[in-house]
Amino acid sequence: MKELSDYFGIAKRAIDIENDNSTKPQFSIVFDFPFTDDYVKWINNKSKNFPKGRKPRGFWNKFYSEIIENQIKPAGVKIPIEWYNKLISYPTNCIYFMADDKERILYIGKCEYTPLIRLLDRLIPKRLNPSENNVPEIWDDYLVHGKKIKCAYCYNLSFDPELLEYLLLYEYRNQKGDLPVLNKKMSKGKFHQKTIKIISRLK
Repeated sequence: MKELSDYFGIAKRAIDIENDNSTKPQFSIVFDFPFTDDYVKWINNKSKNFPKGRKPRGFWNKFYSEIIENQIKPAGVKIPIEWYNKLISYPTNCIYFMADDKERILYIGKCEYTPLIRLLDRLIPKRLNPSENNVPEIWDDYLVHGKKIKCAYCYNLSFDPELLEYLLLYEYRNQKGDLPVLNKKMSKGKFHQKTIKIISRLK
């Protein structure tokens, strides 16, 4: 069963219901990461020259741009040109998925800036950016062992992406009995009435 495709489909249906006319949501393709087989070696070699302590202005923008150019764009993912100027701070409500090579979902997340950055925070070793990487298992248990990750995202939502994140986690837990393996918890306190209304309209 291709969970990623199924839940990406649920996300699209929910967006059709909830998004107003102030934005036009955009969807990536489902793509494999990394694009090349030497990604782990490249990251390890690159990180040997990382500056110690606080990184200089523009450091992460440049570093992630290199990964995007070499590992994401070659996979056929179209990158909006406007993201490049403010790659780590471009404002856009988004939701993203990470899955194994069989499309079994590992993690569902959301953010309010370029989704590729939130993905890449989780596709490098935790030691390189420990404050941002809360799922080091992606690197330690998958990428280091030559296992590819499947990713997908949507962005430019007119509403709080947390609504969609919790809707997807709720649907997943209802169908599977638990959360995706790398989603640590789901606070019932955040699961508010608006999300329930979207679910009822999805049925």
